[in-house]
Amino acid sequence: MFERLVLLFVIVMVFLFCGQTQAAAIDPNWAGSEWVSESESLNSHVLMFFLDPNLVGSMSTQELKSNISQYAVEINDIFAKQTTRRMIFDPNSGITITPTRPHTNSAGVLPEEGYELWVHAVLTDNVSYGTYGGNMGFDISGAGVAGGLRWDAIHNPSALVDASEELQQYWRQIDHIVHEFEHVFGAGSGEYYGLAYVDDATGIEPVADIDKEPTNSFWRLRQDYFTDPLLNNIWNNWLVGSPTSLADLRDTVMFADVTVAIVDRGPRQSASSIATLPDLSQVKVQVRDARTKELIANSTTRVWNVRSFSPYYSEELSVTATAPPGEFWFDWPPYPSISVFSNYRHLKLIKAFANDYISETVWISLYDAVEQKMIYGSDEMIIPVYLMPQDGTYTVNLTDFAMLSLAWLSQDDQPEYDKNCDFNTDGIIDTVDLKTIAVGWLAEP
Repeated sequence: MFERLVLLFVIVMVFLFCGQTQAAAIDPNWAGSEWVSESESLNSHVLMFFLDPNLVGSMSTQELKSNISQYAVEINDIFAKQTTRRMIFDPNSGITITPTRPHTNSAGVLPEEGYELWVHAVLTDNVSYGTYGGNMGFDISGAGVAGGLRWDAIHNPSALVDASEELQQYWRQIDHIVHEFEHVFGAGSGEYYGLAYVDDATGIEPVADIDKEPTNSFWRLRQDYFTDPLLNNIWNNWLVGSPTSLADLRDTVMFADVTVAIVDRGPRQSASSIATLPDLSQVKVQVRDARTKELIANSTTRVWNVRSFSPYYSEELSVTATAPPGEFWFDWPPYPSISVFSNYRHLKLIKAFANDYISETVWISLYDAVEQKMIYGSDEMIIPVYLMPQDGTYTVNLTDFAMLSLAWLSQDDQPEYDKNCDFNTDGIIDTVDLKTIAVGWLAEP
């Protein structure tokens, strides 16, 4: 106990006097085969590359096979870290040099198992920038496609120098392929990156924008997204430790938990995609006292649908009060239509109010709903909003630090969580709560 208490004091000093720290590097020992148990069945896909002759240039057949084989291993290794998806690649049959797009982008009912994965890349038309582009496509055969890719060159990954421009270009290529294959497997419809920066344009206090950084009220609880290619290219990205070596890039890249759940499920049809959601026809909002966690009887709630692109148009939704007092529900349209995944509909803004309490703003995305169903197994979407009493005061002493050390980094669904230490009322005991009691401690005479 004493050692943990001392450690918390040290963290306080660093946090208060050294400014914001970088996100901790992910321990590579945490990744790997441990994520996928041996009892889980693997889903294998033949991997094919369709390459424009201008991109291949004068590269020999042997060199081309060697280089593309390394691309295939890279892609497979990223998915093998956490998911059941595996790629099968044969350099003798898996490379086609063609000046035309191979896929139809039209098909009937897409298969959800046993289909091929295709990569279609051409030479970039932007020499100064190099690699760019990418979109999810499909073929009448049922193949899922990472298409629209424009590359600066086909690289030899084993010869790339750390922190070099060539490595940056190569990793951008890998990032874009993986991003599109995540979409093929059903993840990230509407795009995670659409939630990176969103303005609260309601004009109703408290105003709270979404800003992609660890201290933001929305992103603080979703930092597992930061290493996911659906949100970020991790190359030299300060949010994840600024990796620029191939070893660090490989160690750092990880899918968000909700991505893993969807990629393993692999929905490619409307019905199977909707099945990844809880019932959104009556989404419950529960307004609770931050300290007692009891429902607040005199509370009110307002809810908006927010388009996650400029100018962030907000449309207020109808909210119905239910029994018991302090609980409300709203409909998340157009559920159960597949259009609910679009960036016109995948984000909601909730504001809660009550006499003698500090008002609160909470953002909820459709990916939170997917998480409720696919990770926690809930068919019901319940959103708790915690309000702090306006006269809430506390005196900080060593006992508070001791209590915080016992609950450190716990969340409200874990047994070690202590609601009395959650000063920010966001459901997690972290550096924000630590800073709160540290300021209280330093303010004491």
